[in-house]
Amino acid sequence: MTEPQLDLFGLPPIPAHNRTATSREAAEAARPKISQTQNRVLGAVTPNGATRDELAQLTGLPTATICARTNELVKLGKLCSSRNALTGQKLTRPTRSGKNAEVLFLSISPKEAQ
Repeated sequence: MTEPQLDLFGLPPIPAHNRTATSREAAEAARPKISQTQNRVLGAVTPNGATRDELAQLTGLPTATICARTNELVKLGKLCSSRNALTGQKLTRPTRSGKNAEVLFLSISPKEAQ
């Protein structure tokens, strides 16, 4: 069995529709919203969060790929950064190079929190 062809963003193509608005909406809703690489990145985020550098080490993916996928996941609301309650600054951790980097955490939707 062969793997389905993916589009430019690593997602399966939109399922067939008959060009009506309702059919297009249903086809778009049937398409997975997260790519395999995005899922791989999400799976590597620990409860303590992870920097992009740590995600590159954990997944073996290039840092440029990690940066692109994490940016997409932040825009989708799947990842977020946390702020210090006292200072309001984003939480950071040193990377392999010694520079501080933003720590990303999994976002919790209101449904998951219940």
